[in-house]
Amino acid sequence: MSGLPKSPCSQLVCLVAVSVSCVTTTPAPRAERVTPPALDAGSASSTSDAGVGLAGDVISAQALAEASARFGDAQARTQALIQAGRFDEAVAVLEALLPASPSAADLLAIGNIHFRLNPDAALRFHRRAAELAPTSVRVALELAYDLHQRGEAREACPLYERYLAVAPQFSAGFALLAHCRLAGGDVSGAISAWKQAGLPRKHRQVESTLGEVFGPPSPWLVRRRLLEEARRAPGALPVAELLAQALVFQLDWWNVDSKVDLVELDLTEFGKHLSKQDREAVALLVAAARPVAPGDPALARRWSTFLARPPPGVPTPLYAVMANLGLGRQVVSVKELAPLAALMKRRAQAKTGTQADVELAAALAQFVGDEASLDALDALGWQRFKSRACAQSALIRASGSSKPSTPMSLAEAIAIHPDSPFLQLLALEGLGPDETEAQERVLVALILAEFKNLALSSEGLHDVAALHSFFLRLEAMNAAKP
Repeated sequence: MSGLPKSPCSQLVCLVAVSVSCVTTTPAPRAERVTPPALDAGSASSTSDAGVGLAGDVISAQALAEASARFGDAQARTQALIQAGRFDEAVAVLEALLPASPSAADLLAIGNIHFRLNPDAALRFHRRAAELAPTSVRVALELAYDLHQRGEAREACPLYERYLAVAPQFSAGFALLAHCRLAGGDVSGAISAWKQAGLPRKHRQVESTLGEVFGPPSPWLVRRRLLEEARRAPGALPVAELLAQALVFQLDWWNVDSKVDLVELDLTEFGKHLSKQDREAVALLVAAARPVAPGDPALARRWSTFLARPPPGVPTPLYAVMANLGLGRQVVSVKELAPLAALMKRRAQAKTGTQADVELAAALAQFVGDEASLDALDALGWQRFKSRACAQSALIRASGSSKPSTPMSLAEAIAIHPDSPFLQLLALEGLGPDETEAQERVLVALILAEFKNLALSSEGLHDVAALHSFFLRLEAMNAAKP
C-alpha cells in the first residue's frame, strides 16, 4: 500500500510512538487568552495571527485579557481541587469570581476556560456572551469551536465565515471551515477554504487548532471519570486504570507527560487495593518515568528481572504502560517483552479476556514478531469486540499479501468504523481508475476521517501533510470533471 505508513499504529497503543515525559511537538502559543494552566483549558483562537482585524470588535483584546486575568488569580485555589477530581468545586471557585452583572468579556473569558474542562458550560457561557454582544466576532469564533467540537459542523460554518471576514490571516480558521463545508457536502467550497489556509507554510497553527477541536479530551476530564469509578467500585483494575492514565498523561496529540505526583496522590488513597506485585510494577513505572531513567543499568536489571516472569495477576493497564514506558524510556528491549507477550496472549484468549487484553496482546505480538499470534489475536479482537485496532492491523497487513485473508471484509470494517482513515485509504486505493464517482465519495470520507486524528501523518506525528495531499487530489479530481 503506497499511501499507508510503513508501520501504522495498528493496536491499542502505539507503544514507541512517543517517549513518555518527552515533548515531540509544541503547538503554537496562545496569545489572546490568559488561562490557569491547571484548568488545561482554552480554545484555539489565540494563535499568533488570529487577532488581526479585530480592533473594532465590541469586545476588545484588553477587556478580554483583564477578565481572563481575574480568573487566572484563582489558579492556586483550583489546582489541588482539579488534581483530586473535584471539578465541581473548582468550577464553583471560578464562577464565584463572576460579577453580579457580568460583561460579555467576563462570560467569554470564563467560557474559554471551560472549553476543555467543561464543554457544556463553555457553550452555555459563550451563548450568554453572544446575547450581550451579538455582533462580536470573537464570540462567534468561540461558539464555532464549541459547536464544531460537539460535531455540529454545519452550525459552525457561518460563525467561522463571520470571523474570517474580518480576520482572513487566521489560517486555521479556513482549515476548520473546510471541514465544516465538506461535512455539509460542499466539496468546492471546502477546497476553496483549504486553499486559503496557507499550507504548508502555516502548518503548525493549523495542526495546533485541529488538535484543540478534534484532539483527545482533556486529561483532567479523563482523570475525573477514572477517579469517580475508582471511588464508586474500588479494586485493582479501576485503580490500575487511574494510575496508568497518570503515568501516560496525554496532554494533546503531541505531548505526553508522566504525572508522578498524581501517582503518589492516588497511591495514598487507593494503594490498599493493590497487591504486592501490583505495587512493584507501579514502583518500576515511577522509576522509569523519572528523568534519570534512560541508561540506568540498575533500573534496567530490575525491569528485566520483573519481566522475565511477569506476575499473572498484574492488571492489563499497568502492563500496557510497562510496554509503553519500558520501550520509550529504553529500560527494556523488545526481546525482553516476549514473556509478557505470551502472558497477555493467554489472558486475551481466556473466556474472561477483555478488549484491552486482546489489543495489548496483539500489539505485543506485533512488536516481538509473532505473526501467527498476531493473526489469531486480530481475528479474536474482531470476532469478540469488533475492534477497530484489530481490523486495521489485519486489513493493512493483508493488503501487502499475495493471498489476503482476513476475518472481516473492508466494507464491514468501514461500516462500523467510518472514522478510521487507515480503512478509508485502503478503500480508496482499492478502486479502479474509472471509478471516479466512488473515488470522490471515498476521498471525502477519508479527508473527514483524517481531520479527526491526523493519523496518516509520517511517523505518527499528527501533521497535516497527508491531509494536504488529499485535498490536492480532491481538487484535481474536481478540476477534471466535464
